Amino acid sequence: MLARGDLFTDSKLCLLAIELKKSVALLMIRWALQRGHTVIPKYLRSERIKENAYVFDFNLNVEQMQILDGQDQGFSCCPDPLEITV
Repeated sequence: MLARGDLFTDSKLCLLAIELKKSVALLMIRWALQRGHTVIPKYLRSERIKENAYVFDFNLNVEQMQILDGQDQGFSCCPDPLEITV
């Protein structure tokens, strides 16, 4: 299993990023959006804000989604709202 930081250098994701002319980070955001997840990217630099605006100008096909599905580690930084009891 890859550590979160290793995803940015994973050979499959890097090749896909080159193919689509997008960053690995943008591929991961697009994957999450296509899966129906809410995504709130962390911004440290203004150029990343500009780059993330281009997450809506492409879609991942079934094969590309499967590549990213294989990298899913189930990482979450907050509780699943469906599992919260009130």
